Amino acid sequence: MWPPPEPVDYLYADIWDKLGAAEAAADTRAMCRNLRPKSAGYWGMEANFVSFLARGRCKPPVTRLAKFECKPVRLARTAAGDTSGAFDPP
Repeated sequence: MWPPPEPVDYLYADIWDKLGAAEAAADTRAMCRNLRPKSAGYWGMEANFVSFLARGRCKPPVTRLAKFECKPVRLARTAAGDTSGAFDPP
């Protein structure tokens, strides 16, 4: 593990050759366990999130929160037990 010399505010991972790589969420979580950023994102996260919504049978339009209906989902936990910004990967 490489410890960062200073606290990390934001991590944006962009190491995959294809958008929506299946391992992107898990790889980013591994980087977060090491670097402990305050927040993080990864290339293709939006595409994975749309797929996540589709698997949860969310009904469009997702931009209208009053009509946003999904079944409950289990959030993924980070090594520290935090669930903020984490969701089950595809």
